[in-house]
Amino acid sequence: MVDRVVFVGVDTHADVHYAAVVDELGRWLGDRGFATTPAGYAELWGWAGSFGAIAVAGVEGTCSTVPA
Repeated sequence: MVDRVVFVGVDTHADVHYAAVVDELGRWLGDRGFATTPAGYAELWGWAGSFGAIAVAGVEGTCSTVPA
């Protein structure tokens, strides 16, 4: 059973990605920086998931779009 749904936002940089997590009401749950390495990415995902079930993650600077 999931206690809460969370949303993740990531601000990308060359050496460190900075992530923030909010709940479904937009309440801040935490923020932290992670190394831009495979281990850092895994740590970011695990950290974010520790707050609840990740509904969606938005990553700045990916040059991606959501289909209309």
